[in-house]
Amino acid sequence: MLKNLSVGGKTALLVLSIVCFAVVVLGTVFNRFVKEVVRNRALMNLATVTDLKKQQIELFFRQAEGNSQIIKGKLSSETNLGNLSADEEEALNSDLTIITKESALNSAIVVNSARKIVFLA
Repeated sequence: MLKNLSVGGKTALLVLSIVCFAVVVLGTVFNRFVKEVVRNRALMNLATVTDLKKQQIELFFRQAEGNSQIIKGKLSSETNLGNLSADEEEALNSDLTIITKESALNSAIVVNSARKIVFLA
């Protein structure tokens, strides 16, 4: 087949094959580079989201702790907690702890969902 081609045709075929090879090689290298850049950027974004969620959860716990102190203070002033027995005060503290733990569980679910997203990326 190549015997029937002229020198110009053979040269054109050689140049075309070199260009095709270069395009394939450069395309593969570029593809790997772009994949790595996109992956790193996605991980940076997910890390940022994780940090923001962490800050939100910490703020939530600080607010919950403050709210429990406010509730305890209001109950103290309204029901005169000073007159509660040790068992009644322990039960009240236990109820406040349960409320805080339920909130913590909800927050932990959010954190685990965010972690799953990070690991799936």
